[in-house]
Amino acid sequence: MKPYISVLAAEKDGSRCFCCASGRQVLDEGLIEGTFINRGRNCMGQITPEGHLANTVESPADQTAFLLEINGELLTGGWEAEGFEKVADESGLQGDAEVYALRLFNREAQTGVTVYTRLDGSDFIARWLKVENRGTAPAALTRLSPYAGIVWDHRHVPEAVPDRHMEFAVAYNHIRVQLHEGDFYFEYADGVTRIFSDFGKSGWGRPAAWLRDNISGETLVCEYAYSGNWELNTETKPESSRAVMSMDIGMLTLPGEALWVLMPGESVTSPAVHFGLFRGSDDEIVQATHAYVRHTILPPLPAGVPVMEIEANHRGYLCDRESEEGIIADIDVAKQAGCEMYVVDAGWYGWGEVNRWPDVVGDWQAGPWLKNGLEPISRHAHDNGMRFGLWAEIEACGKLSKLHRDHPNWSITRFGETFNNGRALDLAQPEVENFCFSEICRMVEQYSLDMYRIDHNHNIGLGGTRDCEGYTENTCWRYYEAFKRVFSKLRAKYPGLVLQNCASGGGRLDWGTMSLFHNAELSDWMRLPRGMRTLGGVTMSLPPEVLLRTFGTETGDMMCDGDLAAQLRGCLLCRPILRGIAPGMDRLSPYLQENLGRHIGLFKRFTRPLMENCLVYHHTPFQPVLTPAERTVLEYASADKSRGLIAAFRSSAGDDGTVTVFPRGIDRGAVYTIVFDNSGE
Repeated sequence: MKPYISVLAAEKDGSRCFCCASGRQVLDEGLIEGTFINRGRNCMGQITPEGHLANTVESPADQTAFLLEINGELLTGGWEAEGFEKVADESGLQGDAEVYALRLFNREAQTGVTVYTRLDGSDFIARWLKVENRGTAPAALTRLSPYAGIVWDHRHVPEAVPDRHMEFAVAYNHIRVQLHEGDFYFEYADGVTRIFSDFGKSGWGRPAAWLRDNISGETLVCEYAYSGNWELNTETKPESSRAVMSMDIGMLTLPGEALWVLMPGESVTSPAVHFGLFRGSDDEIVQATHAYVRHTILPPLPAGVPVMEIEANHRGYLCDRESEEGIIADIDVAKQAGCEMYVVDAGWYGWGEVNRWPDVVGDWQAGPWLKNGLEPISRHAHDNGMRFGLWAEIEACGKLSKLHRDHPNWSITRFGETFNNGRALDLAQPEVENFCFSEICRMVEQYSLDMYRIDHNHNIGLGGTRDCEGYTENTCWRYYEAFKRVFSKLRAKYPGLVLQNCASGGGRLDWGTMSLFHNAELSDWMRLPRGMRTLGGVTMSLPPEVLLRTFGTETGDMMCDGDLAAQLRGCLLCRPILRGIAPGMDRLSPYLQENLGRHIGLFKRFTRPLMENCLVYHHTPFQPVLTPAERTVLEYASADKSRGLIAAFRSSAGDDGTVTVFPRGIDRGAVYTIVFDNSGE
């Protein structure tokens, strides 16, 4: 289907109305009695008659399409339109799009807001705000949700709805702590539902949700592209004679703390909310989401780099026992196993004794246990035809590091006190931002890096604070603006460098972080069966080819997690990392070598080309990660449905091991050859 974009602005009875269409999406908004509201949505390309829209507007102040609070006062009304125009796309998002700007002014608050709407012809629309202080005194921005309002409002509830508490549901990550990524499933929305992160990063729960209307069958997908603390609120009123659901999504609001203190004449631009309304199957929603992520969110890979390189990571047999000889031997094993990139992870830097890597982060020089530095290791990987990557937790400052000793004031403080032993560097300080950028640049050049791998093993919590013009400003937003600048500049300076995202596993899988990095750690939980439920949950948003999953020996007792084939398949259904293949070439057993060779060969020959733009079908969607399930079943199919795979992971011994799966990614008029990988038949 050809991409479709249409925008119409009109003035009717003193109100300004704006109707935007992208793909099948129709979004009708208006400035009604001084309030900017959502008048109606449609996901079938149908324009709602004006007479019908007029009947939906009863109390505009309760329907505001964004939430903005200045100096503790919520600005719902009092807006005047100053203009509506098509503007240049400065969002930093990928692909061609049209961006429209509605300029509003609140005279009483002396605040200007520009409402940006980005349309690219797909079934997602991006929305963000620019807030400007036009007054003569500093102003505290104390609440900001770029997207809000009534989502559904049914005047006549069908008798077919059995229970008024079952009209609406919300799917989100219920467990929001480390090692539980992908805990994504629905619960009925009864009253107020609030999900949030206060870890100082978007968190393992992700700033995203599916809102479902069980009356109409519609689903609203919302993704907030912000890497810091956030909140999403929904509200239903089952006691009402109408079925109504409203929502808002934006930055986490803390009493007494400004998100940003705006000086007179200063403006700040919010992160974007990406949203799409769907009336179709879960598979159709996932595939539309993946298409948008691939086209709009993810940065393009450097020329010549495979979408899914097979990585080897040193933290297997060499974990915290690094040596030049050991790593070089490990590179040889990785080469023999068919790996294409070698990555040196935590433990290569610092001073004194090996095995103190968490406490000396920040001192990004090779430790004395690597007698000739990292340069010979990088050369050996390149000489063996492999690319070379390096881990550095650039946002951290260990309590025993020279960096901490020399710059104790570089750590984040909250009301004057550091936390986590001062481990969190404060990127909101310009000198710290410059240090992080320059150190990564030095490592890229000194060690001839093809890939840089970030990590984030501490929590910033509620965020740092600073005194600013009589206000207390939370610095989390400034921190992530600096974070974005650092990695945007890196991509521009080193176009051949791959950037890999890890945050204690999948602690920053939000679309804001993902727009800066080429791939990301799925989770630090590497084990079956939970690991496959994690993959199933996260791939409701992110395509599998950018998600890293590990096979190897870094985690103890891995042999309890399924047979060798299950472990390898779990790794090779996304972007694989091999951590600990064998202690040396002479100890790589024929059985392991044969199985590695067979699965990696299948990955290179069949799975990798298939996955690059595959259609993903979740046969067992919405599985809580800690709830036992007999199976997790995923299906990948090529866009033309000429080939595909079905992976069924059995995690219960309660039956004979057989399962019936009805393939969804096939052409009913085609003839296929089917291979059962367990038996080879």
